Amino acid sequence: MALTAMQEAFAQAVITEDNHSKAYRIAYPNSVKWKDEAVHVNACKLAKNTKVALRIAELKESVSKRHEITVDSMIAEFIDAEVFARECKNPSSVVKAKELKGKLVGLFIEKIEHSGKVEIEAMRQGIIENAKEKARNL
Repeated sequence: MALTAMQEAFAQAVITEDNHSKAYRIAYPNSVKWKDEAVHVNACKLAKNTKVALRIAELKESVSKRHEITVDSMIAEFIDAEVFARECKNPSSVVKAKELKGKLVGLFIEKIEHSGKVEIEAMRQGIIENAKEKARNL
């Protein structure tokens, strides 16, 4: 069974965007109005759909082949960068090369925590001030 047009759009967007939520909003334009949490949940569910996950993997493999990028080639490049950074006596670049190698092989997983709080009053005041400024300029 083939993917729907929106599922295919999501899979394509996953390849070009840096996260699944952005890809979901591209594939499902109505979700732009949704809360971030709702988009995140739906994007995760869609990415776990077997057909969609297979298509994403297929697209990633195609991109890798097209650019001849493999995990091994990337690790080799990071090793070269690390050696060069050592020669230049640049410890922060040495650490960064090691960090990128670790991320590439799945040793480091980046997590972003959000308190869930939004400063509504500050946003409201900004909107009001902006409207007043526009009214003055009329």
